[in-house]
Amino acid sequence: MSGLFGPADVRAVPIAYYALHLREFDMQIHRHPRGEIMYTVSGCCRVTVSGEEHRLRGGQFVLLGPDVPHRLRIGEDGACGILNLEYAFEGDGPGASLTGLAQRSHAFRTLYETGGGPCLVLVDESGDGEGRVGRALQDLIAELEHREQRDPYLVELLFERAMIEISRCPARDARGAGMGYVRRAKAYIEEHLFEEIDVASVAAAAGVNHSYLQTLFSRSEKCGVMAYVNRLRMEHAAFLLVNSNMKVTDIAFQVGFSSRQHFGYTFEKYFHMRPRQYRTLRGRSADTDTGQVQWVMGEDGKYFQYRLAK
Repeated sequence: MSGLFGPADVRAVPIAYYALHLREFDMQIHRHPRGEIMYTVSGCCRVTVSGEEHRLRGGQFVLLGPDVPHRLRIGEDGACGILNLEYAFEGDGPGASLTGLAQRSHAFRTLYETGGGPCLVLVDESGDGEGRVGRALQDLIAELEHREQRDPYLVELLFERAMIEISRCPARDARGAGMGYVRRAKAYIEEHLFEEIDVASVAAAAGVNHSYLQTLFSRSEKCGVMAYVNRLRMEHAAFLLVNSNMKVTDIAFQVGFSSRQHFGYTFEKYFHMRPRQYRTLRGRSADTDTGQVQWVMGEDGKYFQYRLAK
């Protein structure tokens, strides 16, 4: 059995959950004796597990075992929609029998016995937050939301369904045995994102043939290496357009483009509008002087003015 599921012969009982869309969030490093799933529905977040940081996009998620130090950060790459589920390991009583599920499901048995641990970073089927794992977690959380009217047996079934869908992710990725190359390539890209970069340099840093690396990226990210690089650059550029008063030309140079024209063309390709249009529609002034009012975010996520002085 792996380190993902606590002691042998236990039952898993969901005890905490949330489904949120957050602009900023920083949960400091902590640990607890429960298993946990952090699933990115949209946007991007950063999860640090045992000192190693993982940058998760929509459809990517982390499966954590008990007592694993971890931290969640949102905001450096923009807003993020996230599903979270924590489950306790009980010796008896209600809950899904993990041993029983492993006996009935070959896919889960493989994960249960050899999945490694104490952490797995996996990619859902569609890669956009609407895959089978995402839908399974949404259905489970919806039933948990019934609280007093929830059906414990249905919760157990939905939890088992989520575990089976999760256990299929490594199998679907088994053909991508080179995911280690992808992780090394991503680390190099993030370190040199705003410098001159090409497929050959990324492949050399990852220690793999550039053609094979392109194939691996097509499988895991649904795009080529340079498309992935440009996507990260565009995400950062969009963040700067909304959250700074930098000139568009300066942002272009900041994110690694040598010309404003090329930057504008690439930005429009990703966001279907020019950078200035994006700033006008999405941005807020970053002036330090807000006059005599305070901007307060309401429950709907929109800002309204609160006058501080007459």
